Amino acid sequence: MLGGHLELKDINPENYSHYVEEPEKSFSRARNYAVINSVLAENDKMQRSIDPRVRENAGNVADILSSFAKYKLDRDGGEKI
Repeated sequence: MLGGHLELKDINPENYSHYVEEPEKSFSRARNYAVINSVLAENDKMQRSIDPRVRENAGNVADILSSFAKYKLDRDGGEKI
């Protein structure tokens, strides 16, 4: 990364087609960098806000799956589901 900006070597080869060698004259590196940082910060905030719900849901899913597996084992004697 050069001066906080991505270089071609920082980009996944699958995304090379999106790389623009010479941007339009109206392109602002500073604005682009600010938008990217804003999106990352907003996503981080969202991820932190849903964390308790995600953790609770994961526990519920684990309980449901283990209950179903126990039911199937008890009912079918361990045959494939």
